[in-house]
Amino acid sequence: MAPWECEDCGQENEDDDQVCCACEIERPVQVDPRYEGYKVGKVTECEDIPKTKLRCMKVDVGSGEEVQVVSNAPNAKTGLLTVVATVGAKVEESGETITVSKTVVGGKPSFGMLCNGPMLGWTGGDNKMAVSLPEGTPGSAPPASRPRGK
Repeated sequence: MAPWECEDCGQENEDDDQVCCACEIERPVQVDPRYEGYKVGKVTECEDIPKTKLRCMKVDVGSGEEVQVVSNAPNAKTGLLTVVATVGAKVEESGETITVSKTVVGGKPSFGMLCNGPMLGWTGGDNKMAVSLPEGTPGSAPPASRPRGK
């Protein structure tokens, strides 16, 4: 780590300082650039879209923000703690990089994607199933590797 400058007061701090020595604001968390636009999310509502294999859900992605996401992930259900690629995020899928955008899926607007392990660069996991996290806080950055069962 390198010395860092406080965004609130401009004070330069030592690399091992976790709070600003001048104003005591916590050091900002640095997000891995490959996960920019990705957030831990908790599914708060989930309903099947009739005559499809799709589900429309509301996902809490932190700071009181809920986004609507449509997915065909068979494990998508209320209470699922997962990773969401929000609008603007870059996603690697089948060797191609795509930018997530607002779209209509199954007649419903969708503002993101539920991620599977391979999309996150994790080893193991099913490419049809949304990541299921054992713990995490909505809005936080996803883990750098697949969490192992406890």
